[in-house]
Amino acid sequence: MKYIVLKRKNLFIPVVLPEFASHSDFVPKDDDVKVDSAGFFGVIDGEVNVVSLGSESLNVEPNIERDTLLLTLLLSGYPMSFFLDFDSLD
Repeated sequence: MKYIVLKRKNLFIPVVLPEFASHSDFVPKDDDVKVDSAGFFGVIDGEVNVVSLGSESLNVEPNIERDTLLLTLLLSGYPMSFFLDFDSLD
């Protein structure tokens, strides 16, 4: 499966994409939203596995450890408050 992780201020926004789409098709035209990472993942025996292959259309690499956590939380139904980047809060 494909995904991108967007970032708006202190909030990471993981988005799972359809296989037939390009990563770049899902980048919002909002200056406050930036692409933080992108790539591919699978779910094997209930565990999210992000691969090291990034997005060619965005020229962005995955952040394997963080993206795995974000995608696991997303697919487990956690609320958006779990996606805050506490390291960059003022």
